[in-house]
Amino acid sequence: MAILIFDLDDTLFDLAKPLFEAMSIVYSNRIPPLSNEHFTAFRKYSDERFEESQSGAISMEEMYIYRIRKTLWDMGVSTTDSEALLFQDEYLRCQQNIHLSPVVREMLCYCRENNIITAIISNGSAEHQMKKVNTLGLTDFIPKEHIFLSGSVGYAKPDPRIFTYAAEKLCHHREKTYYIGDSFLNDIIGPKKIFFGTVWYNRRNYLIESDVTPDYTVTTDSELYEIVKLIANE
Repeated sequence: MAILIFDLDDTLFDLAKPLFEAMSIVYSNRIPPLSNEHFTAFRKYSDERFEESQSGAISMEEMYIYRIRKTLWDMGVSTTDSEALLFQDEYLRCQQNIHLSPVVREMLCYCRENNIITAIISNGSAEHQMKKVNTLGLTDFIPKEHIFLSGSVGYAKPDPRIFTYAAEKLCHHREKTYYIGDSFLNDIIGPKKIFFGTVWYNRRNYLIESDVTPDYTVTTDSELYEIVKLIANE
């Protein structure tokens, strides 16, 4: 039976909802209607400074200001540093209201009831990511010792070492392992380097040109659930 390792943000829950809510609260009538394009920009700018923020080259506050300022700049909207940090506070508050969709909850129940080994690999600080894990109630389905966060492991996706680290801790055969995530670079190209199977959750309908091909591609929670059941019975 296959082992399933999930990404967290925008895979097990829709990350756009708390982002858009926080942006609407802080910037209200100054911003246009929000779309996938704006979510994609925010994630891109966050990724651009992620390694620097983790290494200490820049502070977390500098990273927070950078990503929202650049996202708003693309919309023709400016922000002060104090507004950007107020937005970050609202964004964290809105993340306290995240939840699993009924389909994702049913999928995780299916894995638990069928004794499928599950795990999470996620980038970010251990404290911040564990708050999301706890808010979502994921430890009802996935043991804490199967949750691998870059802030505590010391390596971040797409570095193959974080996937290797998890594989060693889980003590399993890599050819029976699938990694499931939304980021093509982090969640498909990264795990493919150590021969994990991959499921790309293309929630935002991105068009990607790459020599790397996911084993499966899905665009909805329902499609993901069907692929999980297929993999579980391979």
